[in-house]
Amino acid sequence: MPKHIFTPEETARGAAKRTITDATRACVECGTEKPIGEFILTLARGRDVLRRCRLCRNRRNAERVRATGKYAETVAFYRTREGKKKALWSNARTRAKRYGLPFSLALADIAIPEHCPLLGIPLKMDNPTCSPDSPTVDCRIPSLGYVPGNIWVISFRANTIKSDASLAEMERLTANLRAALE
Repeated sequence: MPKHIFTPEETARGAAKRTITDATRACVECGTEKPIGEFILTLARGRDVLRRCRLCRNRRNAERVRATGKYAETVAFYRTREGKKKALWSNARTRAKRYGLPFSLALADIAIPEHCPLLGIPLKMDNPTCSPDSPTVDCRIPSLGYVPGNIWVISFRANTIKSDASLAEMERLTANLRAALE
Protein backbone atom coordinates (compact mmCIF):
# COMPACT_ATOMS: atom_id res chain seq x y z
CA MET A 1 0.00 0.00 0.00
CA PRO A 2 1.44 3.42 -0.89
CA LYS A 3 2.56 5.65 1.96
CA HIS A 4 1.24 9.21 2.20
CA ILE A 5 3.73 11.96 2.95
CA PHE A 6 2.91 15.64 3.45
CA THR A 7 5.11 18.33 1.96
CA PRO A 8 5.61 21.53 4.05
CA GLU A 9 3.11 23.35 1.83
CA GLU A 10 0.56 20.56 2.26
CA THR A 11 1.15 20.46 6.01
CA ALA A 12 0.58 24.22 6.22
CA ARG A 13 -2.70 23.85 4.35
CA GLY A 14 -3.53 20.54 6.04
CA ALA A 15 -4.78 19.40 2.66
CA ALA A 16 -3.86 17.20 -0.27
CA LYS A 17 -1.64 14.16 0.02
CA ARG A 18 0.98 12.95 -2.38
CA THR A 19 1.99 9.34 -2.53
CA ILE A 20 5.27 7.59 -2.99
CA THR A 21 5.61 4.16 -4.52
CA ASP A 22 6.57 0.95 -2.77
CA ALA A 23 10.13 1.14 -4.08
CA THR A 24 13.10 0.14 -1.95
CA ARG A 25 16.12 2.04 -0.75
CA ALA A 26 19.30 1.24 1.18
CA CYS A 27 19.74 2.81 4.60
CA VAL A 28 22.95 4.89 4.78
CA GLU A 29 23.58 3.70 8.34
CA CYS A 30 22.93 -0.06 8.36
CA GLY A 31 23.11 -0.61 4.59
CA THR A 32 19.99 -2.79 4.57
CA GLU A 33 17.68 -2.58 1.56
CA LYS A 34 14.18 -1.75 2.85
CA PRO A 35 10.85 -0.50 1.44
CA ILE A 36 10.60 3.30 1.34
CA GLY A 37 7.80 3.11 3.91
CA GLU A 38 10.43 2.05 6.48
CA PHE A 39 12.25 5.38 6.13
CA ILE A 40 11.73 8.66 7.98
CA LEU A 41 11.11 11.57 5.63
CA THR A 42 13.23 14.61 6.41
CA LEU A 43 13.58 17.88 4.56
CA ALA A 44 17.03 18.97 3.45
CA ARG A 45 17.54 22.08 1.37
CA GLY A 46 13.88 22.14 0.35
CA ARG A 47 13.68 18.60 -0.98
CA ASP A 48 12.57 15.28 0.47
CA VAL A 49 15.37 13.04 1.71
CA LEU A 50 14.99 9.41 2.76
CA ARG A 51 18.34 8.50 4.28
CA ARG A 52 17.99 6.45 7.46
CA CYS A 53 15.49 3.71 8.22
CA ARG A 54 13.23 4.16 11.24
CA LEU A 55 15.22 1.70 13.34
CA CYS A 56 18.54 3.46 12.71
CA ARG A 57 17.01 6.91 13.16
CA ASN A 58 15.46 5.92 16.52
CA ARG A 59 18.71 4.32 17.68
CA ARG A 60 20.70 7.40 16.66
CA ASN A 61 18.30 9.77 18.43
CA ALA A 62 18.37 7.66 21.61
CA GLU A 63 22.19 7.68 21.62
CA ARG A 64 22.25 11.45 21.11
CA VAL A 65 19.83 12.05 23.99
CA ARG A 66 21.69 9.72 26.35
CA ALA A 67 25.04 11.29 25.41
CA THR A 68 23.95 14.61 26.89
CA GLY A 69 23.79 13.00 30.35
CA LYS A 70 20.45 14.65 31.11
CA TYR A 71 18.18 11.91 29.82
CA ALA A 72 16.93 10.73 33.23
CA GLU A 73 16.46 14.31 34.45
CA THR A 74 14.48 15.22 31.34
CA VAL A 75 12.24 12.16 31.58
CA ALA A 76 11.64 12.80 35.29
CA PHE A 77 10.79 16.48 34.64
CA TYR A 78 8.19 15.71 31.97
CA ARG A 79 6.45 13.32 34.37
CA THR A 80 5.83 16.12 36.89
CA ARG A 81 2.92 18.57 36.88
CA GLU A 82 5.13 21.45 35.64
CA GLY A 83 6.75 19.28 32.98
CA LYS A 84 3.39 18.00 31.75
CA LYS A 85 2.12 21.60 31.65
CA LYS A 86 5.10 22.62 29.49
CA ALA A 87 4.54 19.64 27.16
CA LEU A 88 0.81 20.44 26.82
CA TRP A 89 1.62 24.08 26.04
CA SER A 90 4.25 23.13 23.46
CA ASN A 91 2.01 20.56 21.76
CA ALA A 92 -0.89 23.03 21.63
CA ARG A 93 1.38 25.64 20.05
CA THR A 94 2.51 23.10 17.43
CA ARG A 95 -1.09 22.13 16.60
CA ALA A 96 -2.13 25.78 16.36
CA LYS A 97 0.70 26.47 13.92
CA ARG A 98 -0.05 23.34 11.89
CA TYR A 99 -3.77 24.10 11.52
CA GLY A 100 -3.50 27.89 11.28
CA LEU A 101 -5.33 28.54 14.58
CA PRO A 102 -4.75 31.50 16.90
CA PHE A 103 -2.39 30.81 19.81
CA SER A 104 -1.84 33.24 22.68
CA LEU A 105 -1.46 30.97 25.71
CA ALA A 106 1.11 31.39 28.43
CA LEU A 107 2.18 28.51 30.64
CA ALA A 108 0.15 30.07 33.46
CA ASP A 109 -3.03 29.77 31.34
CA ILE A 110 -2.84 25.97 31.49
CA ALA A 111 -4.21 24.65 34.78
CA ILE A 112 -4.08 20.89 35.18
CA PRO A 113 -6.82 19.74 37.58
CA GLU A 114 -6.54 16.68 39.81
CA HIS A 115 -9.54 15.05 38.06
CA CYS A 116 -10.95 15.28 34.55
CA PRO A 117 -13.78 17.86 34.66
CA LEU A 118 -15.89 15.79 32.24
CA LEU A 119 -15.41 12.20 33.37
CA GLY A 120 -14.26 12.68 36.95
CA ILE A 121 -11.30 10.30 36.57
CA PRO A 122 -7.97 11.23 38.22
CA LEU A 123 -5.41 12.69 35.81
CA LYS A 124 -1.97 11.06 36.02
CA MET A 125 1.22 12.95 35.26
CA ASP A 126 3.64 10.03 35.32
CA ASN A 127 2.38 8.15 32.26
CA PRO A 128 5.32 7.44 29.92
CA THR A 129 2.91 7.43 26.97
CA CYS A 130 -0.51 8.89 26.32
CA SER A 131 -3.17 6.86 28.12
CA PRO A 132 -6.88 7.42 28.88
CA ASP A 133 -6.05 9.20 32.15
CA SER A 134 -3.41 11.51 30.64
CA PRO A 135 -4.19 15.24 30.62
CA THR A 136 -4.78 16.88 27.23
CA VAL A 137 -5.57 20.45 26.18
CA ASP A 138 -8.95 20.85 24.50
CA CYS A 139 -10.49 23.91 22.87
CA ARG A 140 -14.06 24.51 23.99
CA ILE A 141 -14.82 26.20 20.65
CA PRO A 142 -12.24 24.83 18.18
CA SER A 143 -12.52 27.69 15.66
CA LEU A 144 -11.38 30.23 18.29
CA GLY A 145 -8.08 28.42 18.71
CA TYR A 146 -5.80 28.21 21.71
CA VAL A 147 -6.55 31.43 23.55
CA PRO A 148 -7.11 32.04 27.29
CA GLY A 149 -10.66 31.21 28.31
CA ASN A 150 -11.21 28.84 25.38
CA ILE A 151 -9.11 25.92 26.61
CA TRP A 152 -9.38 23.42 29.40
CA VAL A 153 -7.42 20.38 30.42
CA ILE A 154 -9.40 17.15 30.22
CA SER A 155 -8.46 13.48 30.08
CA PHE A 156 -7.34 11.89 26.83
CA ARG A 157 -10.36 9.59 27.13
CA ALA A 158 -12.77 12.54 27.34
CA ASN A 159 -11.02 14.14 24.36
CA THR A 160 -11.50 11.04 22.20
CA ILE A 161 -14.78 9.81 23.61
CA LYS A 162 -16.78 11.13 20.68
CA SER A 163 -15.61 8.28 18.49
CA ASP A 164 -16.00 5.22 20.71
CA ALA A 165 -17.98 6.01 23.86
CA SER A 166 -20.35 3.77 25.74
CA LEU A 167 -23.82 5.09 26.57
CA ALA A 168 -22.96 5.55 30.27
CA GLU A 169 -19.80 7.52 29.41
CA MET A 170 -21.71 9.72 26.96
CA GLU A 171 -24.39 10.51 29.54
CA ARG A 172 -21.76 11.48 32.14
CA LEU A 173 -19.89 13.57 29.56
CA THR A 174 -23.09 15.32 28.48
CA ALA A 175 -24.11 16.16 32.06
CA ASN A 176 -20.69 17.56 32.98
CA LEU A 177 -20.33 19.45 29.68
CA ARG A 178 -23.76 21.08 30.20
CA ALA A 179 -22.75 22.15 33.72
CA ALA A 180 -19.39 23.51 32.52
CA LEU A 181 -20.80 25.57 29.64
CA GLU A 182 -23.77 27.08 31.53
